[in-house]
Amino acid sequence: MSQANSVYTLNFESISQLKATSGLQTSTYTGTLLASGLDASFEILHGKIRFFLDGVEDSPDGAFGGQIRRYERAIMNAVSVRSSTHRSVICGKWHVPGRDYSPLFIPYVTREFLPSGEVASRRYSLEIFDYDELDNGGTIGCTLHDCSEIYRPLHVVAKNTLNRAEEYLLAGEACPIEGVIWYPDTATADLPIVVSRPSSWR
Repeated sequence: MSQANSVYTLNFESISQLKATSGLQTSTYTGTLLASGLDASFEILHGKIRFFLDGVEDSPDGAFGGQIRRYERAIMNAVSVRSSTHRSVICGKWHVPGRDYSPLFIPYVTREFLPSGEVASRRYSLEIFDYDELDNGGTIGCTLHDCSEIYRPLHVVAKNTLNRAEEYLLAGEACPIEGVIWYPDTATADLPIVVSRPSSWR
């Protein structure tokens, strides 16, 4: 059985280490509701696309691969291929919005693998899919006044948010959520993306 690889999941805390932030006193994080479903991603390398569900490679002929391949031209146009070895991974959720909808991929993060060996993770903003502008329940703000303590305050806000709403609206359909994904302000790029799920704050 294939081993799951966290590079292809939204399990950030296992692959991202907090860099030194001694000079930072405050920072703002913006969160968005995280749809329920399998972690899903696709990788672009050498002009080819590979597909992953929960960190394990999936068949290009499956439902997930079939949906992504319909956008192949848009993907290749959106991803900047700087060299023959440049590698990009777009991570998100394979989500079932409701009984009247087919599963769809909801992207949250783009990962770029740099020549230095570092992995740069940032909020997805490529606008590849024709449903990228659908409402995902709005955004949540959280200002950190001590950047040496990041995870606990974000998890507290996420817990309070999910206690108020366990569903969000996608195209008018109530859809289950499983957490909040937090993005740091672009001015403090050394801070990590954080995913808050119920398992994070127990």
